[in-house]
Amino acid sequence: MLNSPLNNKNIILAITGGIAAYKTPIIVRRLKEKGANVKVIITESGKQFVSTLSLETVSNNRVVSSLFKEGTNIEVEHISLADKSDFIIIAPATANIIGKLANGLADDFLTSMILAYNKKILIVPAMNVNMYNNPIVQKNMEFLKSFDNISIMDADSGELACGYTGKGRMPDPDIIVKESEFLLEKKDLAQKDIIITAGATIEAFDSVRYLTNHSSGKMGYSLAQRAIMRGANVKLISSKNCLELPYRLNSAEYFTDVDSLKKLVDNSVNKSDLLIMAVAVGDYKFKNIATNKVKKEDGNLNVELIRTTDILKSIKDNKNIFKIGFAAETDNHLKNAGRKLEEKGLNAIILNDVSRKDIGFKSDFNQATFLYKKDDTIKQDNLEKMSKMELADKILDLYLKLDK
Repeated sequence: MLNSPLNNKNIILAITGGIAAYKTPIIVRRLKEKGANVKVIITESGKQFVSTLSLETVSNNRVVSSLFKEGTNIEVEHISLADKSDFIIIAPATANIIGKLANGLADDFLTSMILAYNKKILIVPAMNVNMYNNPIVQKNMEFLKSFDNISIMDADSGELACGYTGKGRMPDPDIIVKESEFLLEKKDLAQKDIIITAGATIEAFDSVRYLTNHSSGKMGYSLAQRAIMRGANVKLISSKNCLELPYRLNSAEYFTDVDSLKKLVDNSVNKSDLLIMAVAVGDYKFKNIATNKVKKEDGNLNVELIRTTDILKSIKDNKNIFKIGFAAETDNHLKNAGRKLEEKGLNAIILNDVSRKDIGFKSDFNQATFLYKKDDTIKQDNLEKMSKMELADKILDLYLKLDK
């Protein structure tokens, strides 16, 4: 399983007085599923919306709410807790807490601890749409964003608890956890522009039918997600499928056939550092495409197939971009992959045995062999079976190792 950057981290979830606080036990549970140790801080108003008992139960830690408590040295706890913590999430963050933080106030445990804290903070606003859009609140958020260690998520739009409809909803707990992972992930691909192709090409036969393959796009989408998390600027060029876009990627460019895929690659290849061709490209297309549906008649139907353009081979001489291809093979695996590595002028190729159903096109897992050029010789790395997300990290690590 891919190791989350939240694993073994001491995370503080700070809860303030908004109706969205009822979702916070789910945030705690999701953080713990990632391996985090979670400590909850809740304001007095926050306790009106979620019980301390439920938060202590899911976090397995005492919940902190008061700056002063008789018989204990609480005055120091807001300092020691700040020192021991790796990351703070404030969710939901009300207009009140945002205003306090923007003005450096310290009148309770949470605000006092924040002033003693110098690591990363994620603020998750949740409030009425008019409060959210209020120029004072917006100005306070913009001011807080100016600090390198503070990030603020956009509120979601929709029906609000107050009866209004608009922007102000707290994002889903899973999205908050993803954003937390993004902020804590290593950014070793920062400043890198990466093109990733995914899915399968479709070559039309007539207005209804077509020739394609079984590629699901899962490998390409996993590569895009991991590259984004590691700080890269990613352009995803994809076939139209049912996969959800990777987190933090707002849009993709879509192709249908090989010709449209080539145009999209050609438009970007000279402006990028790395091209990963995870797409399953069809080798043949129909010579003639019928405008209407071809009707069934007696006897056989003979059609002529012609070769499609080999996109990687067409940019073989482009030395300005690092090129990684895929070889989906059913037999003579190493021989075929090695030949493609040479013929297409690749820096590396990822060999997959697609005859195995447990790691085939539709699976979430893969077992790959890396073939790559180093010191004018071909090297080979044999990997164990792993998730496609884990393999994506291995492929990106290979790129960083070779592109020196």
